[in-house]
Amino acid sequence: MTKLIDKLKEIQSRIERLKYKDFADLEDIENRLEELIKKASLGNSYIEKLKKIQYINIYNSSEGEGASENYWNSGKEKLKNLTTLILEEISESEPLEKISKEFYVDLSRIEEIKAIKSESLDYKKLVAFLEALNISYKHKTLICIPLLIRAIIDHIPPVFGKSNFADVCGSHGSKSFKEAMNKLNEINRKIADMYLHTHIRAKESLPNETQVDVKQALDLLLAEIVRVQDK
Repeated sequence: MTKLIDKLKEIQSRIERLKYKDFADLEDIENRLEELIKKASLGNSYIEKLKKIQYINIYNSSEGEGASENYWNSGKEKLKNLTTLILEEISESEPLEKISKEFYVDLSRIEEIKAIKSESLDYKKLVAFLEALNISYKHKTLICIPLLIRAIIDHIPPVFGKSNFADVCGSHGSKSFKEAMNKLNEINRKIADMYLHTHIRAKESLPNETQVDVKQALDLLLAEIVRVQDK
């Protein structure tokens, strides 16, 4: 479903750029949209609606150029609206467990961070880091993930009244929390340093999902931030 959604968004973009009386591009857009409707098993109703859209007034071929362009734009708008309806239906039908796998940070956890009310600390930058993590994960720019996590752990120590993350690891929370944070700090910092400070070489190897996966420890940290700020 995710690939279908991406292709539908690409079609939306093409419709926006569609020029007046570019019938070749219009035909290609309609053909691709019909293929996606069939792949998504949405039935014939959308295909029937697609075929009913008109871009020229076949009942009045003598109308002025301005009226003809308005008719074209009206058809283009109907095509765009139909594509939006299809996109919404596919998005709503996508299984929740599949959607959750697209995110490095659980969306509900980000909402909890956004909801924190603090007179002394501003959480906008932390939220921006977390959203950037999800964007990087979704688009498979995995090299950004350890760098962003390093930025996060360097950013949040004042939440716990500390000046650096090593102090958080050593003196905040339970034994289990300290152990998890020490592992997060040690593993992620080394990986981030490797990608940040290694000069260009004749051959490179980029990280995969296994290498950058510290989601559980990061979520534990975020949950603790929510807990201590909720007092």
